Order: sequence, then C-alpha cells, then structure tokens
Amino acid sequence: FHDFSEDVKGRTAVAKRVLHLWDKNKDGALQMHELEHLVSNTDGQISLGALDAAVSSTPAVKLAWEAFVVGLILWFVYTTVVQLSVAKQVDLDEEAVAQRKSKAR
Repeated sequence: FHDFSEDVKGRTAVAKRVLHLWDKNKDGALQMHELEHLVSNTDGQISLGALDAAVSSTPAVKLAWEAFVVGLILWFVYTTVVQLSVAKQVDLDEEAVAQRKSKAR
C-alpha cells in the first residue's frame, strides 16, 4: 500500500481492513478461494459492501426507516381489516333490522 501516491478518502485504510479481514493465509494477497463465500447467488459477483465489514454493517437510521415502513404497512393492513369488518357488520345489522321490521308488521 505504500505505492499509493495519496490516500483519497481513506481508501488505504479500507484496503488494509479488507486485506486483514479476508486474507486467511496472510500472504498479503486475496485469492478466489478466500472470497468464494461472498459471491452472490443471483449475479455471480462480489459486492464491495460484503468485502468491508465496517461499511456493510446496517446503520441505525436505515433500521429505523425500515421499521417505520413496516409499521406503515402493518397499519394499512390493520385499518383495512377493521374497515372491512365494520362494513360487514353494518350489512348484517341492516339485514337484522329489516327482518325485525318485517316480523313486526
């Protein structure tokens, strides 16, 4: 890594971290067998986020946003079920009232 002329945005630190994390035989180079488990099943490529564990960890803001979206979806499903059940109950009540009116005559 000493051959790099300048360290742009901490790239040297990231490269060192990735090399330290995945270089199992400690020869200073990454071989395919050391990275095979990171290959995606869908496209056969390695994600850069999968290489650097420090970057690939899920930030709290992302988790909070995903929880918020899941909450919205669940709230929509809940209110839809409640609305449908109230509408069904109104229909049943109207039928019951109509039957009682017809018996009263």
